[in-house]
Amino acid sequence: MKFICLTLLIICGITDSRAEQYAVVGPADPVFVVAGEDVILHCSVKPSISVVDMRVEWFRSDLKDSQLVHLYKDHEDRNTEQSQSYRGRTKLNHQELQRGNASLKVSSVQISDEGLYKCFIQSKSWYDDTTVSVSVEAVGRPPVITVDGFDHSGGLHLLCESEGWYPEPVLEWLNSEGVSLSPETTEKHRNTDGFSVKHTITVHHRNDKIHCRVKLRHHELETMIITTTESIISVVLKRGYAYPWGPTRRNRAEQQAGDSTDDQQSRLQRRGESISRQLNSSIKEMRRRKNQTQPVERIGRSPRGESSEPGQSELERREQRSRDPGGEVGLG
Repeated sequence: MKFICLTLLIICGITDSRAEQYAVVGPADPVFVVAGEDVILHCSVKPSISVVDMRVEWFRSDLKDSQLVHLYKDHEDRNTEQSQSYRGRTKLNHQELQRGNASLKVSSVQISDEGLYKCFIQSKSWYDDTTVSVSVEAVGRPPVITVDGFDHSGGLHLLCESEGWYPEPVLEWLNSEGVSLSPETTEKHRNTDGFSVKHTITVHHRNDKIHCRVKLRHHELETMIITTTESIISVVLKRGYAYPWGPTRRNRAEQQAGDSTDDQQSRLQRRGESISRQLNSSIKEMRRRKNQTQPVERIGRSPRGESSEPGQSELERREQRSRDPGGEVGLG
């Protein structure tokens, strides 16, 4: 009899344990988010059972010290040991926990938030976890083109630079026909704000439009400089975006992008006007120096006070003086 009761208890325990088994699932693909925006890291259990009575822990699995991102335990958030960089930026929806949804919201995403996040859910008799990969993008400032002087042949040195991007963007020069131009020098630097890039080229053609374009996945910023025979520079900011979510949100995205860069465009236009004045002054100075080096034919009075014609030799001038009653007679 005792053996039968013990067997029934073991079977009931096994059955109860199997009934509580679940799988923790998350997104299979990396989650892309723009720095400064909010993101939701999806995590849930299958089948959809309540996890209100369970332990839900989010932490960084790619870091050596496995930083705690968020902890839910005993029906409340317990973030006394939460990593300092996530303080006040994480949130679990407690109502969704009843549906088996343990997704975490991270506000005001930073570049340092990029990495691997583990969602760990533990009951009294079972546990499972899943990993969510987060990739952060930072859209930098519009590229700025400046005139960096001239070479010996009159070529125009142009410098294009942009900063605040993450990850490293692609910067390219294009002519008016959209043909890529090879840069002469390239520089890149990285700091806490992201990557800064700088490229230079030399332009020998006038009446042309030179574009400097910076691209990063779904984002693109472009500046155009116009060179004319009068050496007047016009700098125009152009914004271009790729929309992976389709055309329905395009107008709203363009409006938001325009609002965020209006001040930058005004500053860029003022800088372009300043560049134009500097360039015109440099061109005038080059023309003045060029004119000084060209031979000039003298037309007027000779050193002795007589008038002379261009191309007249010294012998002809002396003969003219001997025939001129009002002039001096040559003695030689």
